[in-house]
Amino acid sequence: MEPTNAPQGHDIFTSGLKIDETAHRHITGIAQWTKIIVITAVIGYVLVLLGLFTGSREVVTSSNEGFSDYFRSGSQGVGGAIFGIILGLLLNYFLYMFSVQSRKTLMGTEPGLLGSSFRNLKIYFIMLTVLWIIGFLFLLVVSATLA
Repeated sequence: MEPTNAPQGHDIFTSGLKIDETAHRHITGIAQWTKIIVITAVIGYVLVLLGLFTGSREVVTSSNEGFSDYFRSGSQGVGGAIFGIILGLLLNYFLYMFSVQSRKTLMGTEPGLLGSSFRNLKIYFIMLTVLWIIGFLFLLVVSATLA
């Protein structure tokens, strides 16, 4: 990638940015893989929803060393599943927008979208990192209280 004479202090994506053949192939490959990831994630969300509403709800008794436990087989919390699906769809929206916008840029239909596509990818990774940190801190707190 070779930037043209861009004035300093300006976004490189709004000024003319030349993309060589290698960068073109790499960005096209990344866009294809992100679309595959989004499609499989959405299929997974549909399967989770189907499992929520068609799964068995029978009560199972388990005895261990004289103690009995009652739990529902296949009783994933509906609220937690819906929250996870909404959060996943929000994350995957940014990944999908990266894929669509970068492919439009590389096909030449809308050349000004490359910067926007990478901004969407940046938002995706920032949100994913924040969620991982929150999850790690939650596990740390839970493990500290159980110890």
